[in-house]
Amino acid sequence: MLINPENLENRLADMEIRYTELEAANHDLSDLVYGQSQEIVDLKARISELESRLKELAPGAVGSLDEESPPPHY
Repeated sequence: MLINPENLENRLADMEIRYTELEAANHDLSDLVYGQSQEIVDLKARISELESRLKELAPGAVGSLDEESPPPHY
């Protein structure tokens, strides 16, 4: 099998193009993952805040059993 230098150059150029495209895709995916990670952190903080607010509201939302009047059908 003869090695054609022009063929090798073309193959090398193709591989460099693929490498550059893969590197760009990797960078884009890395940015996407970072953005999603930040969004997850923000959402966890919001959930924690909502849980705290819910706990604050829960005791006042329903009175104690001693304060509750019997249902109307009694």
